Amino acid sequence: MSTTSSTSNNTNNYLKELNIAKLAVRRASILSKKISDEIKLNQVDGINKNDNSPVTIGDFGSQSIIINSILKNFPTDLIVGEEDSKLIKSDKSLSESIFKHIKLIESLDSKNNEFLGEIESIDHMCDSIDSGNSEGGPKGRIWALDPIDGTKGFLRGDQFAVCLALIVDGKVKLGVIGCPNLPNDLSNESLAPSSSSSLSSKDKGGIFYATENNGSFYQPLTIDFESKEYEEIDDSKAVKISLNNEKTFANAIQEVMQKFI
Repeated sequence: MSTTSSTSNNTNNYLKELNIAKLAVRRASILSKKISDEIKLNQVDGINKNDNSPVTIGDFGSQSIIINSILKNFPTDLIVGEEDSKLIKSDKSLSESIFKHIKLIESLDSKNNEFLGEIESIDHMCDSIDSGNSEGGPKGRIWALDPIDGTKGFLRGDQFAVCLALIVDGKVKLGVIGCPNLPNDLSNESLAPSSSSSLSSKDKGGIFYATENNGSFYQPLTIDFESKEYEEIDDSKAVKISLNNEKTFANAIQEVMQKFI
């Protein structure tokens, strides 16, 4: 994968939706990255649902943040999420931990609170999670959300993604994917996904996004938890695949996909 410096020139009718989706996925990516690192250091634990499938406080926190952001801006839209709040409502310490992490990330990203809103209470958090209960359909505006795609990779501190798309009358209009641990330069074999754990925060993490008929773009995400803030990169880069690095790119993508399993 190579990129050419070019600010996205989005002229379609979904500019606000794209901007909100990018900000929300970025905020959820910061949250999930922090939690993934904590799990790797055994500071927090994963959770099993009743069917023994793995879920984490990252899933709940990410879904709450993104749904709250969508409904603040598009209150009549429907959302297909993955989680509900039954498990966390039955566990006070769990719900408090999720809420604490959300509030921390909101404070780090406070400059975007006016656009994304804030989770005001544990009840508000649960209501946001439960608002992702749409079953979808061929008509209307429907957001499809996977708060953490690749839970096993997430639990290992490896590759995972935060995924969001807007579907209007059965057609995908935009998509945003946050990849907190993905190296910024897949064409450089020294920055392969297998070595991502040794990379600095400046060398990995970013947002891929695309809108219908408008190309695909990548925006790096620099996270520095020590300084209690993160740097937002304003310039986006167009995503292109060139023949001279096709093999390296393909190998990198194959390696990433294996780490989601």
